[in-house]
Amino acid sequence: MAAMDETECTTSTREWAMLIITILSMNVSWWICDIPLLWTHGFRRYLSSVTWQCYRLYTPSCAALYAQMHARAPEEAPYIYYVGPYFDDPSPKETRVADPLLSAGGGIGIDALSPPESPIKTLSRFQISKSLVLDSLTIIATGLTVHQAIILPEDSPTSGIGVSIWAYPTLPVALLGIWQLVCGTWIRWSRKYTLWLGMLLVIGIGAAVIAPVAALSPAREKKLWILAIIAYVIMALPVLAIISGPGVLIALALGFLIRVGGVGIGSLSDMAYFPFCELRNKAFGATYITIGVIGALLAFVVSDAPPPLLSTAVKRWAENIDKAINALWS
Repeated sequence: MAAMDETECTTSTREWAMLIITILSMNVSWWICDIPLLWTHGFRRYLSSVTWQCYRLYTPSCAALYAQMHARAPEEAPYIYYVGPYFDDPSPKETRVADPLLSAGGGIGIDALSPPESPIKTLSRFQISKSLVLDSLTIIATGLTVHQAIILPEDSPTSGIGVSIWAYPTLPVALLGIWQLVCGTWIRWSRKYTLWLGMLLVIGIGAAVIAPVAALSPAREKKLWILAIIAYVIMALPVLAIISGPGVLIALALGFLIRVGGVGIGSLSDMAYFPFCELRNKAFGATYITIGVIGALLAFVVSDAPPPLLSTAVKRWAENIDKAINALWS
């Protein structure tokens, strides 16, 4: 494939909007939105929050399953999915206890409230609005990148990393979140209906979105849409819940490539479709990929790791998700 030259640089406002929204949704939102926590709750709470956000963004299906299986009421599941199992400081009448799931072994979690005495946690209106805005960025980025993949000229230099796998595979992050908001905030469906209908929703919308790429995009000749579907499935299914050991590293590496590879590799490689010439340099590419690596490592902290990197409690999260899947099939 021929390298791109300066004459192929874009000045399209739509294409630049596509890139900026993609960057914001993929590699910026997880660490920038919780910065106020540094002033209100301190660094430890900020680190706990961004660690969960990375886990949710890199393995959304596992985060959704964890939220459903640990929520004490339907309305608490969206809170756990978006905020994580890190509860606010208790009021004077509430008792703080050492929750073995969250804080044993001195890990990243904080002590949880005693479940019998603590109130059900629900998202505030501000938190719901913020969650919808962030999910909207993912949906908009997906729509713009899919549209761009369709309208590219037949003779354009295309690559699966640069076009088909920019944002589409990350769509489950938004779909699973919005679905849990609907089921936990407005409909209040049971866990069973939320999980199974949510899975059908993610599959159906994913198929509908990728179909135009498979039929109309120049990438169809190279079957690059198949790679996009594989990446989508990896993000949509709770892969970490059914594998262990080195498989966890492979799953997170794939999650990293899916979320960060499009822009990161596009900015460094002359072979990828990336018509944003001002950003085609090592400084931007290295910085973008480094932020993505940090996010993947934080997601790894939540999923699985050998001692002494993690506390026993954090390692148990993946085990609990595995038990939850077994419980669904029993």
